[in-house]
Amino acid sequence: NTPFVETEMIKPLLCFMLLLTCVAGMACTEPATKIQNQAILALKAKNYDEAIALLNKAVAIGPNNFQTHYLLGMAYKAKGRLTEAISEYKKALAVNPNNIFTQCLLADAYLTTGMIDDAITVAKQTIVLDPESQLGHYNLGIAYKKQNKKTAAAHHLYKAGLLAFVDSEPKLAIKSYRALEEIGHMQTTQELYELLEPLLTPEPKVVPKESH
Repeated sequence: NTPFVETEMIKPLLCFMLLLTCVAGMACTEPATKIQNQAILALKAKNYDEAIALLNKAVAIGPNNFQTHYLLGMAYKAKGRLTEAISEYKKALAVNPNNIFTQCLLADAYLTTGMIDDAITVAKQTIVLDPESQLGHYNLGIAYKKQNKKTAAAHHLYKAGLLAFVDSEPKLAIKSYRALEEIGHMQTTQELYELLEPLLTPEPKVVPKESH
């Protein structure tokens, strides 16, 4: 039942953001941008306390910077400081309300803290913006699952698994399938199983030959 964000997406995203701050209209000599770049490197190295300290400095310089609040939310989430993470994600979305990945992170944080209605609201907004958002459908499916709305949950978890499979995101596809299994919605579970069977079947164990 653990909410899911494809963690493998985060590291390349951080690399992209580091490059973006250096080439997209902001000179890398500016103090706030330098601090932000240092924070991205700290996040990649999992030095979350350092990243938080740096990003708070950046917020003091530029309080309405989307990236700063977004990254600070990620750092707080990594530290388990969910209330602060939610606050930063909301501040980031106040600047850029249609950023889908931030919406997914916010919905995930809401799910983790048990704020199911809020998670549903955000996940629905994500799906309106992008009907093929894997994480949007996954978050909404998990939220409905927690409310025991099995039909609605199965619909969105199946959609998440299908989209993840098509987009070569096997971990999310399998995660969606496992959640479907728990719901017990036989039709969608079987359909997704038939699609994901090669991913679900464990590789045969190699038995070492006895030496003579």
